[in-house]
Amino acid sequence: RAQRLFQCSTIVVHTLAPLPMQVDGEPWLQGPAQVVVSLKNQGVVLRRTGQTQSMAAAASQVACEVLEAAEARGLITSTQRAALAREMGSRLDALL
Repeated sequence: RAQRLFQCSTIVVHTLAPLPMQVDGEPWLQGPAQVVVSLKNQGVVLRRTGQTQSMAAAASQVACEVLEAAEARGLITSTQRAALAREMGSRLDALL
């Protein structure tokens, strides 16, 4: 779940060393500088319905595989695996 760190319309980044930059596909090495990024327009972000559920199902599958592998390698006990699976399941359900 994403967490908002801050909100602004303009940000200023001061670089002290050369950094690789790229705008419109053109890369260059920018020397120390002050880079100002400001809000121009706000875009709409869309996603397909049901995409969250399929992502949660995929995440759940991966989590189960990791827990099973950890138990098989002796890193966690079956009791720990069950407790972790319940906790991950409840957190994934909260996302939906």
